[in-house]
Amino acid sequence: MSKEVIITGSSGLVGSRIVDCLPRFSFHGVAREVNPEYPGRENLKKYSRYDILNVKELEQLIGESPAEVIVHCAAFFPGVDQLEPQRIQGRDSEAWNVNVKASKSLAEICEKHGRHLILAGTTYVFDGRNGPYTEGDDPNLCNPKIMSFYGIVKREQEKVVADNCSSYSIFRFEMPYRTLFTKPDFARRLLNLFVDGKLTSMFSDQSITPIFLDELARAVEILIESKAQGVFHIGSADITSPYLFAVDLITRLYGSEAASIIQKANYSETPLPEGKAQRPLHGGVLMGKIVKLGYEPKTNSMMIQDFARGFSRIQI
Repeated sequence: MSKEVIITGSSGLVGSRIVDCLPRFSFHGVAREVNPEYPGRENLKKYSRYDILNVKELEQLIGESPAEVIVHCAAFFPGVDQLEPQRIQGRDSEAWNVNVKASKSLAEICEKHGRHLILAGTTYVFDGRNGPYTEGDDPNLCNPKIMSFYGIVKREQEKVVADNCSSYSIFRFEMPYRTLFTKPDFARRLLNLFVDGKLTSMFSDQSITPIFLDELARAVEILIESKAQGVFHIGSADITSPYLFAVDLITRLYGSEAASIIQKANYSETPLPEGKAQRPLHGGVLMGKIVKLGYEPKTNSMMIQDFARGFSRIQI
């Protein structure tokens, strides 16, 4: 009999792909809004529409479920830039309510009922001055003035989970992408720009470790099985830049001549456009703890190749 696992945000970019890639588990999907369009929904054993802010209903669901593990992917995330205007509202913003207050309640419920909570985090909890970052680096030492509001909110979310639940895992990652979804991700945005003739330059001085979501799911599988405690970094085995990633992606799908139009630019020398959120300059992650648990990370080139294979099949 397969193990039941509750997963919030099960119709989102990350949550739905975890469900798709791990059919060995009986996932009980919980989402604020039902998304009937995402592929793989049939892999859910159960699907419930719950408002993550409704503490009473959430506690009833968890208390009556045999699931020992809760994977928390639900978030208010219209985009890093789109979230920036809520900085003015701070703790009164919708982002804070959904990402911080609701996560605190969920952590308290998991503690009360003896459940292990796995939180989807982000590398944007760091300010990008001293990356790539290890699990031992303290995001509380980072400067909020050069962080996005998204990063500040997610940093606070990590705190309330760690402070209110004694059995938890937090997996940090950045720039996720997958072969098929209803909304653009890191790779899809680049492809859309290319098709529209707007992918003319990319930053070559930023350090990033993007993750193909099929690979992220393998790491989450390890965390579900082990209930390992603490913070875990998940990303590519090597550090890359947006420029190198874009060139590799376009070369694999359209050829080297097509990719030759992409020019190098420097993030450090580019004024931040009005309304845009700050991104880490020296970001990315270094993996230690998840590798010790048996996870074998892939390089960016390997993951882009996996993406390209699936992308080609879809286009055909």
